Amino acid sequence: MTFTVLEQFCEGKGQPEACEDRLVITPHFVAVIDGATSSAPLASGKAGGIVAAEAIARVVQTFPADSTAETFVKLATQAVFEDTGHWPDESQNRPCAAVVVYSAARQEVWRVCDCHIRLDDKVLDGEISAGRIPYTYRSAIIRARLALGQTTVEIEQARPTNQQPFWPFVEVQNVFLNHPTDPMGFGAINGLPVPEKFIEIHSTKGVGEIVLCSDGFFAPAPTLAEGLAELARLKREDPLLCLQVNGSRPFPMNGRFFDDTTYVRLLQR
Repeated sequence: MTFTVLEQFCEGKGQPEACEDRLVITPHFVAVIDGATSSAPLASGKAGGIVAAEAIARVVQTFPADSTAETFVKLATQAVFEDTGHWPDESQNRPCAAVVVYSAARQEVWRVCDCHIRLDDKVLDGEISAGRIPYTYRSAIIRARLALGQTTVEIEQARPTNQQPFWPFVEVQNVFLNHPTDPMGFGAINGLPVPEKFIEIHSTKGVGEIVLCSDGFFAPAPTLAEGLAELARLKREDPLLCLQVNGSRPFPMNGRFFDDTTYVRLLQR
């Protein structure tokens, strides 16, 4: 099976060097990798999300064409572990990333965590409980503060991620990461084994167009233009992302995106 990249886009929410997303395209694979902003930095000061994303990107670039999802996750996990080095404090979130990969040879899309997938008209939303619950809580708190006059749109737009209402959950969410039996359990590539239940495999046999995107989009739009237009609409109508959707943070006053934002659309043939 071969494919053509119809559209691609990768842009950070702030300075380009701070972007924790990676888009990797090879003759055999296409991958969207979303390094977690909440990952603890390394001793060198390098952002943990960037470390994880770059390690996984290297694996995609050298991965054998006909290998399996399970092998990919194992090698990506090993790469993140090696790049992270000794991790002295397990109470802090290890560098980690969400990832979604299209394999041309196997006609499959593989996903770990919360990136989004579209297969023709079928949407496979990436939302997980570890995101839905705290982000819904954030939205409720902000709406209440606005109603009580305790805050303003401008104050909330200036509030950094580590001061968002859900941050106490983020500080302990590593307890649920790759935990296969807890109701809040979720998977991500963080250098430790990923349980099989968190490795999704979706067949693309018979599919024409495939969209992969990070959660900088709320859904995998049919085209990049539609996805960007929806983000622009939300910024106008719901800049705090607490009325129409439950976002992880507000749109910044002078920024285009609330999160690192990556999208790719493929034609499989």
